Amino acid sequence: MDREELIALIEKFHQKSITDLELARLKMFVGQPGAQELLENTDFPILRREPQTLPADIYEGISRRIAVADKKRSGKKIYLQLAAAASVALVVSFAAWWWAPPSAQPLKWAKVQALPGERKKIILPDSSVVYLNAGSSLSYPEKYDTLRQVHLEGEAFFEIGQNAEQPFIVRTAYTTTRVLGTRFNIEAHEREGITRVALVEGKVETGDSLHKVILSPGTMALHENSTGRQSVQDIEGNVAGWIKGELVFNGVSLAEALQRIGEAYNIQVALRPGAGRSYSITGHFQKESPEKILNALLAVYGLKWRHSDGIYEVYQ
Repeated sequence: MDREELIALIEKFHQKSITDLELARLKMFVGQPGAQELLENTDFPILRREPQTLPADIYEGISRRIAVADKKRSGKKIYLQLAAAASVALVVSFAAWWWAPPSAQPLKWAKVQALPGERKKIILPDSSVVYLNAGSSLSYPEKYDTLRQVHLEGEAFFEIGQNAEQPFIVRTAYTTTRVLGTRFNIEAHEREGITRVALVEGKVETGDSLHKVILSPGTMALHENSTGRQSVQDIEGNVAGWIKGELVFNGVSLAEALQRIGEAYNIQVALRPGAGRSYSITGHFQKESPEKILNALLAVYGLKWRHSDGIYEVYQ
């Protein structure tokens, strides 16, 4: 979220014209890495026109996330810092979904990226294991306190150690998944418009601030990012097969399937306009060369491919 969008959403919040989806996005932003710095350094005109008095119970929690007094910035007016704190307080006052209090000290975050053609295994501070798929990234605190949480962009498989006193939370751009101890897979490619959470073992609750479902092993939640609507279906195949280099598609478009093939093998795959854009792909492909996978995938739909100038072009 950039500065202009943040100011606009705070304005709409005060005017009571914010939509459910916008409110969910605002709430999600508060917990993301980098939110604190942007909030501290943003002037909110609505808060200068309509000064806010923060309730003590809210201010106590927010002040731990945003420092109101910073000697290094003595030249700045204090209302800027109070405005940032107030904006978050307004969000948090609505946020029953915010399942744990913020840390007493700002957290230091680490970020791991898996580039196209590679997969990574990550050991988290609590010894939980995350497998990160190609073209994905994971951010997590270098040290956990009362809350174990990570932020995911892309796809990852989680093996989470059980700890009833420290729930584990995975945040994506549009969903939050809360677990105790379990094994599950999340696909959260923003480009696709759908977030998928597949549960292998244990129990999880997943969704946004307005829509949540509880999964049982062998089921998968599909979250429509634009509307928040969710559905649950049975898992087909091994959702974690990609860890061993296999390709797993769960109802993705042909364009998305080709994108993931490109990420897995670090190649460029282009779909010619009008060629099979409405197809839905569900399948599990063993570890093979990209040429063999393209042959097997495209033959079903009567499509072809050719390789030219380093690009695999798919056409009718």
